[in-house]
Amino acid sequence: LLIPYIALMSGMLLTGLWSAGFDWGYPVKFILSAAVLFYFRRSYSILWARLNIYPIAIGLLVFALWILLVPATEQQNKEFSEHLFSQPLSIQISWIVFRILGASITVPIIEEFVFRGYLLRRLAEIYIPLLPFENEKFTWLSFLLSSLIFGFMHGDWLAGSLTGAAYALALYRRNQLIDPIVAHMTTNFSLCGYILYTGNWSLW
Repeated sequence: LLIPYIALMSGMLLTGLWSAGFDWGYPVKFILSAAVLFYFRRSYSILWARLNIYPIAIGLLVFALWILLVPATEQQNKEFSEHLFSQPLSIQISWIVFRILGASITVPIIEEFVFRGYLLRRLAEIYIPLLPFENEKFTWLSFLLSSLIFGFMHGDWLAGSLTGAAYALALYRRNQLIDPIVAHMTTNFSLCGYILYTGNWSLW
């Protein structure tokens, strides 16, 4: 549950050494994270369960909440545009594709592994090495603290904390980690579509 997050953070440190002003190293972070997830894929197979509409609805509600609480800034939009769109079209398209893949697939999986799969359960004193999520124990400490930490690590603490709480509730409903993952994927994929449509690049 933790190794993919370590890989993602390592990628951020590595690419941060030569990506000043703009996150040109994002494709490296995606490839590194995806490689680690693929390597451990058999360990994660036990997490799969039948999907339903509930986490998708949660994800769409969180998307709407994020748009309301986290306004785009024109200055950041301008700076982002100047960096990305000064490059050849092939580089622009490649970077955007990797950004969408990372935001919609690898990042939701990795963050849910850490915050709902590990931290929330650790705070509730649940035995971590067993991946099956059965009879999850709700405690206010684990629910609130894991949500607040998630919020502070996403810049806007209020929107981020409410988002973390929503994903935690998605987990508690069926005790299936796939549910907050799907909710998180839905939110981020919707944000990607919104950003591309409106040009509010600062939301990335």
